[in-house]
Amino acid sequence: MMGAHGLFYYIFATVNILYQVTAAHLNPLQLVLVGTVFEIAIFLFEVPTGVVADTISRRTSVIIGYFVFGAGLALQGLFPSFQFILLSAVIFGIGLTFLSGAREAWIADEAQGENVGHIFMRGTQFQQMGSFFGMILSVILAAIFQVNTPVVIGGLLLMGLGAFLILTMPEEHFRPAPSSERNTMKRMLMTFQEGMKVVRVKPILITILFIALIQGMASEGFDRLWLKHLNDEIVLACPLF
Repeated sequence: MMGAHGLFYYIFATVNILYQVTAAHLNPLQLVLVGTVFEIAIFLFEVPTGVVADTISRRTSVIIGYFVFGAGLALQGLFPSFQFILLSAVIFGIGLTFLSGAREAWIADEAQGENVGHIFMRGTQFQQMGSFFGMILSVILAAIFQVNTPVVIGGLLLMGLGAFLILTMPEEHFRPAPSSERNTMKRMLMTFQEGMKVVRVKPILITILFIALIQGMASEGFDRLWLKHLNDEIVLACPLF
C-alpha cells in the first residue's frame, strides 16, 4: 500500500504546480488561494473524518480516503480552470484527512504491537522507492503526452488502489464503538476537548503547534510560486513543456 501510494502520488505531484501554471494559467494569487483552501479543508475535516476511523473502521477510512483523494486529483487534471482546481483542492484535502492516522492506527491494531516500528520503517522505505519511480514516470508521461496526463493518471491509480484494498485489506482486530456512541458531532467535540486537555498540560505541544503554524505560513508562498517564477522568468534553452 505504501509503495503504491508513493508511486501514484508522485506521478501526480511532480508536475502538479507546472500543470496549474502552464495549462490552467493560474496567476500567483490563485495559486496561493488553492494552497490556502487545501490547508483549510484539512484543518476543518481532520477531526470529523478521524471519527470514522475511531468509531466505524480504520479500513473503511483508508479506502474512502483513497477514493476521495484520487477523485480530487483526477478532477483537477480533467478540468484546467481555477474553479475546478479550487474544488479539487477541497476534495483532495478531505481525502487526505481520511488517510491521516488511519493507516498507522490500522497497522498498530493488526500487528498487535509486534514489530510495529519495523513495519513502519519498511512501509516508509517502500513509499520512498515508489516516490522515486513516480517522479520519473511523471516526467515521461508529461513529455510524451500532455502535462495534465500524469495528474489524471495519478488520481485514477489512487482510486484503483482503493478498489484493490476493498478486496485485499484485512481488519481482524479493530473493535468499533457501539452504535450508541457513533454520534459524529458528540464524538468530534469529545475528541477536541480531550486533545485540548492534553495540549494544555504539555507546553511542548503548544510550542509544536505554533512552529507548525509559522512554518506553514512561511512556506506556502514558496511552495506555490517558485515553479511559476522559474517558468515566467527563467529562459530554458530546451524546455520540456
